[in-house]
Amino acid sequence: YYQIHESQADKWALSEKYKTGKFNPQKIGEFAKYLGVATVLSINHNDCYYSKDYAIEHLEDILGSENINASRLIWRTCISQENDCPSFCYKQSRPDGRYNFSRDGDSSIIATLKKYKWVPQKNEEKVEFVQPHDAVAEKLPDGFEYQTGWQWLQKLEFGKGVYEQREAALREKQTQSQEYKHKEQVAKELGFESPEEAEKMARLKKENPEAYQQFEESTARKECPTFPTRPVANPERRQERLGEQLTDAPDKEYEKRERSVRTTNGAIDPITWLRNQYTNEADQMVCQICKEEMPFRKRDGAHYFEKKEALSKKYLPKEHEAQYLALCPLCAAKYDEFVKTDDEVMTELREEIVSAEDCEIPISLGDEKTSIRFVETHLHDLKVIMDEAG
Repeated sequence: YYQIHESQADKWALSEKYKTGKFNPQKIGEFAKYLGVATVLSINHNDCYYSKDYAIEHLEDILGSENINASRLIWRTCISQENDCPSFCYKQSRPDGRYNFSRDGDSSIIATLKKYKWVPQKNEEKVEFVQPHDAVAEKLPDGFEYQTGWQWLQKLEFGKGVYEQREAALREKQTQSQEYKHKEQVAKELGFESPEEAEKMARLKKENPEAYQQFEESTARKECPTFPTRPVANPERRQERLGEQLTDAPDKEYEKRERSVRTTNGAIDPITWLRNQYTNEADQMVCQICKEEMPFRKRDGAHYFEKKEALSKKYLPKEHEAQYLALCPLCAAKYDEFVKTDDEVMTELREEIVSAEDCEIPISLGDEKTSIRFVETHLHDLKVIMDEAG
C-alpha cells in the first residue's frame, strides 16, 4: 500500500533483513503486532448527521495496480472488518432526517471493489485479475482465506457471474438433452435406431430419391411386437394357490452321474407355462430381454425359445414354472454368460426383483444395459416364490 503511494507515505514496511539471518520472521511479526504496527488498511468513517459511509484512501489506485500483495492486503482488511465492523459494507442514512439510520445501498468501499479487476485467479502457471463477480473460490491463490457465509463477499456478489454462467450452460444442456430425447423417441416410433439414422435417411430421400426407393423395396422394417399383458386379477387368491403348490412341491434334488441331472423338474411344465405367458394376441411369442419376437417357429408351428432359470437353487430351492424366463437363443446365451455364472450379479438381480415396483427389471449383460420385462402375473408369482424361500 505504502510502496504504491511512496511519495505520500507516512509509514514504512518492516526491513527485509528480518526475513534472513538469525531472526524468526513469525516471532518478529507477532512482536511487531504487539507493538501496534499496521497489518490492515485503515477504514475511514465519513459520518455526518444525515449519512454514514466507509472508505479507504487511494483504494482505486491500489485496485488498478493489479498487484497480488496489494490484493491480499485488501482481502485481509475486509476479513478483519467482518466481525469488528460488519456495517462497513453499507452506506447508511436517515431518510426521515431525525430518527435511526437505515441501510442505503453499498458503501464506497464495496461499490469500488465491485468495479475493479483486483481478485487474483490461478490459471495453471499464470495469475489473472478479475472482478469479484467473475471470481471463484477454487482459483484463489494462497493467503486468500475464504468462507461462504461472509457478508462482505455476499455484498461483492462474489462468484455470481460464474454461477449464472454455469446455470445457463446447465439449462442449455438440459434443453438440448430434452430435444434429443424427443427426436430419439420420434425416430424410434418411425422405426429408426437413432435420430442420426433418421436424418441420414431423410438426406438420402432428398438427395437421391431413386436410391431411397430401392432401399425401401429391399429392406422391410421389422416392427417390434406388442408385449403381452397378464394382469393379476386376484393377488390374494393367486398367492394362496401358489402357497399350496409350493407346499406340495418337491425340493430340487440332483444325482451324481456322469453329469449332474435334475431329477425333480419333471413335476412342472415351464415350456407350456412360459409360452402361454409370453404369446401376445397376434400369436407372437416375445423374448423377455430383447422384447423381439422369437427368431423362428419349429416344424409344429410353435415358436422356438429357451427357458432359463432366473436364479440358482440358492435363491429358488423349489420347483415352479414361474422361476423360469422365456428368452431367445442369443439372450439366453448372454444370460448364462453374464448372470448365471456370477453369484454377486444374481444377488443384485434378486434384490431388484423383490423391490420392483413395475414389470421392468434393469440388468447388465456385459457392457449392454438392458432389462428383463415380465408380464404382471409372472412377476407376482416370482416374488411370492422368493418370499417363501426367504
